[in-house]
Amino acid sequence: MTKKKLKIMVSSTVYHFKTEIEQLCSTLHGYGYLVLNSHIGTVYNIPGKSPLESCLAAVEECDFFFGIILPFYGSGITHTEIQKAIIINKPRGFLVHHDVAFARQLLHKFMVDSKGKRNEVVNEVINDAATNMIKLRLIEILRFINANKGTKVSDLITRFNVSERTIRDNIKILIDFNLVNYIGSKKAGAYELSNKMQDKLRDKLHN
Repeated sequence: MTKKKLKIMVSSTVYHFKTEIEQLCSTLHGYGYLVLNSHIGTVYNIPGKSPLESCLAAVEECDFFFGIILPFYGSGITHTEIQKAIIINKPRGFLVHHDVAFARQLLHKFMVDSKGKRNEVVNEVINDAATNMIKLRLIEILRFINANKGTKVSDLITRFNVSERTIRDNIKILIDFNLVNYIGSKKAGAYELSNKMQDKLRDKLHN
């Protein structure tokens, strides 16, 4: 009697990580699992159903849900799939990119005050006015500025491949919360981490 193969659903964004997702799915397939993943074409559209409904049906169908949270994780289908897996208590596991874990640790310092209470003002801006993708980009901007002295808007546009308006909106959030300063003239100046942000980083390194 042929043993039934376990179905593993790999749920993840693909942007910037196409090759890695394909390699992971191939590895799981090599171990004998049936891999359900929309990118490799093994999550099929159900006639009369939307792509989201088809993906959620795959969550119910699988034996194990494998969620991958990458820096470009947003609030779309992947997020909804993860919510579904949790709601129906599907056996599951998650792989989280280092930058996402770093973002959580760093943002926690600004979302919670010294007494452990949530800073609702910062929380409102970061959580309500920004998507998960923007939150992670803010962290990446901070890291880029920290690693590259004399960072200008043009540098950030090239690094993140987004519009000038998007970068300026992101920078404004960081400036408003005293995480970044603009130093120098309008034409020749550059961005640097604020003293507050530098102190937070030093504290993190020492803890």
